[in-house]
Amino acid sequence: MGIVMICLLGFIWALMEILTQVAAREYSLYQVVWVRYFAHLLFMLIVFIPRQGFQWMATGRLGLQVARALMMLIMPVSFILAVEYIPVNSILAIFWLSPFMMLGLSFLLLKERAPWQYWVIALFGLSCILIITRPSDFGNAAGLILAVTMGLSFSLYIVMTRMLRPEPTLTNLFYTAVGVLVPLSFKIPSVWKPLTIQGGVLMVAVGLLGFALLWVLDKAMDMISPVIAAPFFFSQMFWIIVIRLISRFL
Repeated sequence: MGIVMICLLGFIWALMEILTQVAAREYSLYQVVWVRYFAHLLFMLIVFIPRQGFQWMATGRLGLQVARALMMLIMPVSFILAVEYIPVNSILAIFWLSPFMMLGLSFLLLKERAPWQYWVIALFGLSCILIITRPSDFGNAAGLILAVTMGLSFSLYIVMTRMLRPEPTLTNLFYTAVGVLVPLSFKIPSVWKPLTIQGGVLMVAVGLLGFALLWVLDKAMDMISPVIAAPFFFSQMFWIIVIRLISRFL
């Protein structure tokens, strides 16, 4: 069931990324990310406070919650900065080293060793990614560092989510949203563009999909270790291909 959840996560992630690309044609990615987490947080406040009060905001591991949330800020910011130095296909090729990073970080932080079969599956997944993305330029050191940072921050978020499994899911999702919104709010005035109705609906959809994605991820990490989950994150790219193929016939 945990593996099924990761594959479901891949589908949600693929759909969210496609909508994000559409929104980014008109708006800064900083604004798209900010609205995403604003919608995520607003949804939680509207839906869960009337039902459960404020107790789900309390945490016994504030430091880890904040550190984990910052990984979700570093990940998109690293991408936004990296595209100034190297092509997107090269960034994605490096980012998809993240399943290997998860396997290594799981050993270092969780003391969980991956069987060799998982390394083989991850290697197969990476090979498919390289065929799909066809990376063309790795010549800029700043771009390489930023792309590695993007993958590493994502991998750390996954491992930290596993470390926070004793905490309620709503608590984890609340601190993720706050941890991105607060620091990113200092950047938003310089990039903000008034939202059209279409743009607002699109970004809110990205936010709700993002909430669903992180909820599924949190539940999956309750069930299985990142060691088991890591190779199945490659399903995201599979779903992107499927969604795009279907869209051509609609």
